[in-house]
Amino acid sequence: MDDKRMRLLVFSNPVAGREDEFNDWYDNRHLHDVVAVHGVHAARRFELVDSPMAHGGPSPHMYLAVYEFDGDLDAIAADMGARSEDGRMPVSDSYDVSTTISSLWAPRGPAVLAPE
Repeated sequence: MDDKRMRLLVFSNPVAGREDEFNDWYDNRHLHDVVAVHGVHAARRFELVDSPMAHGGPSPHMYLAVYEFDGDLDAIAADMGARSEDGRMPVSDSYDVSTTISSLWAPRGPAVLAPE
């Protein structure tokens, strides 16, 4: 199957000393708020793992969120903006937005799967 959905990758950190509050907000509120937007199909978070597979020095981010969506990017962005402004998608003050990096990715060819 060739998945055409784009991925928004968001690398983030909590405010120092507020990791539990940040994770509670992100896991139990924010992911659900984002998937309520028409065109957003899935959201999943990841946490950094110390591994010999990592290259380039320590990561400046502790967390990664991956959002899958398709459709009109302008409409999706407008809906997210409206939801942020009217309170349906609040941002926790435990979220250190100053360190966030996000980028949009589109599939380049089909997935290569391991043989069974």
